[in-house]
Amino acid sequence: MYRERMLKWIEELADPSTRGTALRELSVHRESFPDLAPMLWQDMSKLMFVLQEISSIHHTIHLGLLPPDKVQRVCHALILLHCLAAHPETRTAFLAANLPLLLYPFLYIQHSTSQLECLRYRSLAVIETLVLSKEQQVIKFLLSTKFVPVCLRIMVSKEEPCKKYATFILEQILLDDIGVSYNCQTYERFGLIAVHLRELVSSLSKKPSVKILKCVITCYSRLADNPRFRRMLRRYLPYTLRDGTFAAYLQLDASAKHCLTMLLKKLFEPQTPYTSDAYALD
Repeated sequence: MYRERMLKWIEELADPSTRGTALRELSVHRESFPDLAPMLWQDMSKLMFVLQEISSIHHTIHLGLLPPDKVQRVCHALILLHCLAAHPETRTAFLAANLPLLLYPFLYIQHSTSQLECLRYRSLAVIETLVLSKEQQVIKFLLSTKFVPVCLRIMVSKEEPCKKYATFILEQILLDDIGVSYNCQTYERFGLIAVHLRELVSSLSKKPSVKILKCVITCYSRLADNPRFRRMLRRYLPYTLRDGTFAAYLQLDASAKHCLTMLLKKLFEPQTPYTSDAYALD
């Protein structure tokens, strides 16, 4: 029964009069259809209508005036892309077809409205799903398509849900050996990340988020692993990470607290006579 319903909705993607309903039903009931992604990929003619739904607003999003029903349809289409990115049988082909590039116009746009924020959020969710696969081909794709600068801009300028996604994605890129090596190849790449992390920490001191803070600490720790930039990072590291500004919030996450203590040891302990207790966040 479930399979019959899924096939019916996939077929209805071809009809403009039923496409909106089909997009909604497939996205809402996607968890009931574990084979949705492979089946959608195998029927490329129907998938093209999903992709067309997304690309149809690329030329108008800069205006920031989109009909709510159109935004909703595109969000449903983005959820179906999320399914393709998440499924192990379609992820590699999804990347090989460069389909994540369809998301980039929603990430590049500078101004914010509630509609654009929704599209940006759904797009980042697809990228997050890709990096969660821990596959280096994902990291290589993001690096080759210059995703990091876009990610950094979202981290410091958008609403908190998108900030969380963007900061987590950056963390996953830097946790990968290829990702951290690429971003530590030049002073420009390293400096761009360090400057944006510092700006993000400044905003967190006014509106704390333990989840974002933990990702930031991990990013700093990975950058600090590079001997070439470790000394420079001592200058870039915000003082608020050392003066107890976040101590009360870090009490809520023992892992984040430990990560910060280890980061401070890594950066400063060889330069001072203090013991590791000097950096404990009590």
